Amino acid sequence: LITDCQRNGWPERSASGFGDFKELITDIAGKSIFNIVDMGAKDPSNLTVSAVSVKKQVVGINEEVSFEVQVSNNGPSPVTAVGVNFFVDGLKQGANLVPQINGNGLNVVMFSHTFREAGPHFVSAKIDAPDLEADNERFLALDIREKVSILCVDGDPSPAGYISDSESYYFTVALQLSKDAFSRHSVFAVDQMTPVAFFGTDLRSYDVVVLANLDTLTEEKVASLEEYVNGGGSLLVFLGEKVDKLINNELLYKNGAGLLPGELGDIGGNMADLENSIFRITDYDINHSIFKPFRQRKEYLARFIYYQFYKMKVDEKRSDIRVIARYDDPDKSPAIVEKQFGLGKVMAFTSTCDDDWNVLPRLEAGEYVALM
Repeated sequence: LITDCQRNGWPERSASGFGDFKELITDIAGKSIFNIVDMGAKDPSNLTVSAVSVKKQVVGINEEVSFEVQVSNNGPSPVTAVGVNFFVDGLKQGANLVPQINGNGLNVVMFSHTFREAGPHFVSAKIDAPDLEADNERFLALDIREKVSILCVDGDPSPAGYISDSESYYFTVALQLSKDAFSRHSVFAVDQMTPVAFFGTDLRSYDVVVLANLDTLTEEKVASLEEYVNGGGSLLVFLGEKVDKLINNELLYKNGAGLLPGELGDIGGNMADLENSIFRITDYDINHSIFKPFRQRKEYLARFIYYQFYKMKVDEKRSDIRVIARYDDPDKSPAIVEKQFGLGKVMAFTSTCDDDWNVLPRLEAGEYVALM
């Protein structure tokens, strides 16, 4: 048997159906003289493009986008001067040089690109390496958006007509602040409406539906929401003092079969006693996309102060539900919970999207904008 003794050449089971590969070799050795000739390199090495990722969750036209390319050295010895080429839709857009990658280590190189046309695109990164060319290149598919359509249903609009007093004011402004450098326009197109107008709205033209402290729900509208999310839509739910937990549990939670990822309980905290009612998030999943802007700045998350929130009972044994973050109250109550519903997703924030129950919209370093 002539082999380079590489791991990928020794499968656990043979393709010819002889069963375990070790048993096959043992069977052959028992019937004939069996020799292994090692033709492998003394210090085998292989470089791979192990990951290509984009820094933004939603990529729009006319904005500079950063891409992170991870190059891994699977051999024991250091490798120097590794060339990395970057392509967009098959056309080379740039190249960079990694000075050195330690043995069994990795290094990261950055590229940037601005897409001028909306629609599907693909990027790739390819290294200059002679061994195992199949893993020298990695691809990433992107859907470049001209606009992301968002419907925001404001459950607590300002009765006096002051826009800044409405429930969804800060949320809408945060999305409008996300502007591209070329056109200075936000990729997010937000339609705000009252619950009354919401009941007659066709949801199919929206990418995301937001329920902000909504006090009114009907079986008919919940059915349309379920159809929308089940077909691939995204639903974002913010709670607050207008929310009726009994109606939400009956129509949105449905004993675990509905859209809401958990059953609403009592309100935690006390706005009348703020000194003894200060909560922060803890046990957060830093790898979740919502916390991606804070991976290198985790200290910013300590500024997320909450005074009140809805307690939510979550069945964490279910594979379709994830608790993304918790409060530091004695019960470790869920703060952000995500649920897969058909082809779509639901994300529930158990506090408000304005500053009635927390300080997030008033943070000065842009944490609220980054989170939204």
